[in-house]
Amino acid sequence: MATFGKLANFLAFQLGWWACVLGAAQERPLLGPAVVAALIVVHLAFTRRRGELGLVLFAALLGLVLDGGLAAGGLLRFDATDAPFVGPLPLWMVALWANFAPSLGHALGWMRRRYIVGLLFGALGGPTTYFAGVRLGALQFGDDMAASLIAITVVWAVAMPLLLLATERLLPEAVSSDGNDGPPPNGVRPEAT
Repeated sequence: MATFGKLANFLAFQLGWWACVLGAAQERPLLGPAVVAALIVVHLAFTRRRGELGLVLFAALLGLVLDGGLAAGGLLRFDATDAPFVGPLPLWMVALWANFAPSLGHALGWMRRRYIVGLLFGALGGPTTYFAGVRLGALQFGDDMAASLIAITVVWAVAMPLLLLATERLLPEAVSSDGNDGPPPNGVRPEAT
């Protein structure tokens, strides 16, 4: 994917994230899921990678399990009673995970097969985005903020390598050994030396 495509993918991710978080904070909990659904439909229409939808569904399910565990354990709280919930999570929170998936094979494609980098990226980026969501009023940490942040750090340190592995498995045509998108022009990968 060209640089413009990666930039467009990054901007689409940002649009989906802000729509989910601000929609929840402004008591419009369906705004984010609607925007994310539209972004995913557009993404799927433009991509030629067969596993993209599977990756979106995997990310949403992984988020439901991991963040659902945090919510069930009292480490995350959601006050929006008018928001539709999927198990212990509001729909907009599941949409955030689905929204993240298209960036894995595109804007974040530089992380492919770099599981330690992914672990560090998740351990630092995960808590940062949740903290931003709390500050914007979309959700709350549990009674012990430190425990919530530690748990989120662990969740994302595990989730990011799993998401990278899922990207490798579901989008094999997008994973190359030289760090570039897609298979090489001649279809043959150079041997590692």
